[in-house]
Amino acid sequence: MEKDCALSEILSDKAVMEVFVATLRTRSALSSLSGVLTHLISIPSEVSGYKVLGAVKHELVTNRLSKMGKDEQHPVIPPRIIASLIDQLDEFISDISSVRLRLESFLRNILEDKKFARSPSMQAKLGYRCAEFGPFFGEGADIYGLRALFERYGVRDLPSLSSFLTRTQHACRIYLHIYSGMRHSEALSLKLGCLKKKGRGRLSIFKLSGETSKFVGQKKPVSWVTSEDVLPAYKVVSLISSVVGNHIGLAKKETPLFISMGYLEFSCPLQHEDGIVRVASANSKSQEIYEYLDSSDLRITAEDLDVLEKISPLRAWEAESEFSVGSVWRFTTHQFRRSLAFYVTQSANVSLPSLKRQLKHLTRDMTVYYCQGSGLSKDFETDSHIASLFQREKPEADAVAYIYDAIMSAEKLSGAHGKHVERNVRSNYGSRVVLRESRDELISKFKIGQLAYTQTPLGACTTMSPCDKRLFRSIAACLNCDSAIIKSGKLDKVIQRQKAFIDDISRDGESTVELRTEREELEALVKFRDTM
Repeated sequence: MEKDCALSEILSDKAVMEVFVATLRTRSALSSLSGVLTHLISIPSEVSGYKVLGAVKHELVTNRLSKMGKDEQHPVIPPRIIASLIDQLDEFISDISSVRLRLESFLRNILEDKKFARSPSMQAKLGYRCAEFGPFFGEGADIYGLRALFERYGVRDLPSLSSFLTRTQHACRIYLHIYSGMRHSEALSLKLGCLKKKGRGRLSIFKLSGETSKFVGQKKPVSWVTSEDVLPAYKVVSLISSVVGNHIGLAKKETPLFISMGYLEFSCPLQHEDGIVRVASANSKSQEIYEYLDSSDLRITAEDLDVLEKISPLRAWEAESEFSVGSVWRFTTHQFRRSLAFYVTQSANVSLPSLKRQLKHLTRDMTVYYCQGSGLSKDFETDSHIASLFQREKPEADAVAYIYDAIMSAEKLSGAHGKHVERNVRSNYGSRVVLRESRDELISKFKIGQLAYTQTPLGACTTMSPCDKRLFRSIAACLNCDSAIIKSGKLDKVIQRQKAFIDDISRDGESTVELRTEREELEALVKFRDTM
């Protein structure tokens, strides 16, 4: 701008703002301005000290952003949407898993008997007379008890069966992406037998072994920690791939987990060439599982948009048509990677019980292996591995949790650090909090180890040092800790459960050491609550 203007003049005068916006040449600068305007508009002018014209943001900033190129940052999938996707995938895979052995026999019969499940015209074309015809497709489905499954998913003949199997492969691959964080090409590198269980009991984990060539110049063996929850999907896709692999004479260790259905002699079969095995990469929408899913549960709501703004407040989400309210969320592999890293590294962000339940194993296994011990395994050496993404994503995930679960919480905070937040960070502000330090500065504190955030039964902990009190499993030890954030709602729940626990163990006698210890714990919790 040619003349100096006060910030209040720019924000309140449309003509001046128009000149100022014209000086911003990059999407990043415009997005930052859009985020600032969004927050200022939501805060009463008597609190912020600035009066912002609402029309300015939409007419000048949002419209200009919509005309620029797309933001390449892959978004974190909102919890409600990814939970809905997992639920629908669970239901679909469960449908097939319950009849998978019958499906396997059905497929093998089709491949071994050229008449079985073919149409009358196809059997006649093969040289058979009417008296020699084998069971048609529907009759064959009845023989193996598959009619209900096929009717549910519109499978009427061999071509639609091929599409059904391809979509089933895609469903299983998406499931592995969600629960492992591997890339598209890495999933396609998996072979039969790639899922292994390591260890025993509570210390056991599940690993997927494959290859990666991203950034390393050549194929490199690598593995990904995953969850026992992937077993049904893995067994279903393994069964399908095993049938196809056997049909074209592949050894188990050479058979891709996601081998192309083109090798089945249903329609336009592929010819198998030695050394070259094609995989099912779902190159068109018709080959994707989303054709079977209920898109109404995958539409973006205002609440979903609010989650996106919390995670990336400087991005003008409303200016991007694909993220507008009512649009069906379009999933990508990179979104699954970033969402997994974000939610698992900071479980405080997983606000829905269903998503917590679905990711509970990953939270333990992946945090231990990737966030704490990734440097101990040669499997995680490449910068492209999901473990590296965990390391990069954790500071921002922790910072977002700290901002919205502590600083912006509507609940009054207690505990040493909780009182610090109350007195020094969010005092004198309305429901929308203006941080005294920028978001980037806060994230940098998490990156360099000046601040941490971990949920606890009573609220949260911000210590950067190992906690020696957890060894004694004393919940009340948090009450007098300098790093503790105590929330009254959580405290009340802990007190209720402690009372129930004491009632249970008191049946063994009134003089046990355990009972006296637990009563002292309860007394400390109740006393703290009464003084809050």
